[in-house]
Amino acid sequence: MKRISKLLTLCLCFSSFNAYAFQLFPDNAPIEFLQSLTIGKQDIQLKIPSEYQIVNHDIIDQEQILGFIPDGQSIGGWQQYISITIAANTSESAGQKIRNIQKYIKREYAESEILSSDINRQSSGVENAETTIRFTDEESEVVLRVVYYSDSSKLVGTQVSQRVGQSFKLAKRAAEKTASRVIKLR
Repeated sequence: MKRISKLLTLCLCFSSFNAYAFQLFPDNAPIEFLQSLTIGKQDIQLKIPSEYQIVNHDIIDQEQILGFIPDGQSIGGWQQYISITIAANTSESAGQKIRNIQKYIKREYAESEILSSDINRQSSGVENAETTIRFTDEESEVVLRVVYYSDSSKLVGTQVSQRVGQSFKLAKRAAEKTASRVIKLR
């Protein structure tokens, strides 16, 4: 009976995290999350701009990953890609996640540079980790802005990949600005 109760709790927990994009709302309604997410005792607001479409939704164990691109772009030809990660019952901290992403980028892309990195813990126990990375993938130069928050059992974050067009500075600013709009600690 205890096992069934845990399974039901887990299913309810995951179903409340799902983004909604039902036909009850106009196509251009911003994607928000049904239940507020908390890290420590603080709420996290996740908000995807209204002009973005969901292109990926994976559930792996107790982690959900959602991917979004602007309307009019394709998964094979995006200029900006937003990824949201929500992990429940995890021991991975925001700092560990950032370090793992940095290691992965350095290993996979010879032309990469960590532009900034900051990991700090608030008095409430919430850990915040942020990094900005510049790398060149198979298509072009990319600026990646990553922001994660964690407590003792949850990890929530966003990764914004911005292709460099006319200017590296503009791409960096766009990635940073988008990330700050997508995820906020309240």
